[in-house]
Amino acid sequence: MRTFRVAVALLALSAAFSPQARAATSGTANISLTLSAINELSVTNGAGISLSGTAGSNSLTGASDTAAALNLSHNSATALKVTAQVASPPSGNDITLTVAVAGGVGTMTLVNGGAAQPAQSVWTGISAGAYSNKAVTYGASCTASGTPVSANTNFTFVVTFTSTN
Repeated sequence: MRTFRVAVALLALSAAFSPQARAATSGTANISLTLSAINELSVTNGAGISLSGTAGSNSLTGASDTAAALNLSHNSATALKVTAQVASPPSGNDITLTVAVAGGVGTMTLVNGGAAQPAQSVWTGISAGAYSNKAVTYGASCTASGTPVSANTNFTFVVTFTSTN
């Protein structure tokens, strides 16, 4: 009987030190993450518009320029909008310049008869995310009497796009 007790005691003792019998332990760690607010906007240049007219017509028009693209990434909790503006159009003309962004609010006038207009909302309600290659379409027109030139003349318009709340 004594042998049996010693065998049971040894069996109990070996079970207590067995790797399978030990209780599992765990630990925790904290990691800090800083998320930067982003609001990145880029727009590529257009190809240009050539205006011309026909005999007996004062109106000068041309095909729209669809070569430009807008790219936007933002993570704002608030929906953004994109505005467009020409702050200082070339003087001495009656050119009207319009712009539209695919999926935006439609065609907006940036310069009307040679006069700059206030910033125009061209795309609104933009949820956080990444948007690439949104087509930007420019249109232009003028009159022969309001934009006299001696030879082919290039007019350059600087369009500033801004993403904001």
